[in-house]
Amino acid sequence: MRRRDRRILQEIEEDLTASDPDLAAAFDQVKRSSGGQTWWAVLVVAEITALLMITVGLFSDRGLVFLAGVAAASALVWAHNTYRQAQRLPAWRSLR
Repeated sequence: MRRRDRRILQEIEEDLTASDPDLAAAFDQVKRSSGGQTWWAVLVVAEITALLMITVGLFSDRGLVFLAGVAAASALVWAHNTYRQAQRLPAWRSLR
């Protein structure tokens, strides 16, 4: 997110907190849906699969399997980082 956008969101957050602190507190206390837990499980299973692809590719003559495993592992690192950053935001900030 760009700095300007983050600054605007910060201002909106401050205005909301100042005008209705109870509403802001209620948004912060909203629990995430179980879809987040499902997404986490899918990422873990995909990581295990990517590691298996790398291992099989290393110990066999299938270089393409190894390269696909490395590509999948790289994409999964990005997905984990994106997921963790999204989880750090307060619940009401992620509403659009």
